[in-house]
Amino acid sequence: MPQSHAVRSICGALVLTDLQVRKAKPAERDYKLADSGGLYLYVTRKGAKSWRMKYRFADREKQLVFGLYPEVTLDTTRKLRDEARQHLRDFRDPAVEKRKRKLAVSAAAMKTFEKLARTWHALGAGACSGRDLQP
Repeated sequence: MPQSHAVRSICGALVLTDLQVRKAKPAERDYKLADSGGLYLYVTRKGAKSWRMKYRFADREKQLVFGLYPEVTLDTTRKLRDEARQHLRDFRDPAVEKRKRKLAVSAAAMKTFEKLARTWHALGAGACSGRDLQP
């Protein structure tokens, strides 16, 4: 990508524009387009574009994947990056925090299913046999 089209942020770092992201095409090899704060767009040979962030935690280099473009927009990704950087400032691993959020959502969905199943069973619908369900 020509650097003449790059935009500089307030602190002087080069940042991606939505136009650059849209125009990113697959190449012979996978490549990265850097944004700022460790954020980059990873473009595969097949044309998939995923938002990723490289960071260090506990003296280890790690990577966080935010999702695929265009489902996850540039603005949304920057907000997610800022949240991840806040976790780092609070001495928490952003990948662990992301995993905790997923588990919490999964647990909430399971509680909803359990509540629905218990209500269905309490109403007597659980009294039918397997033969009742066959045509």
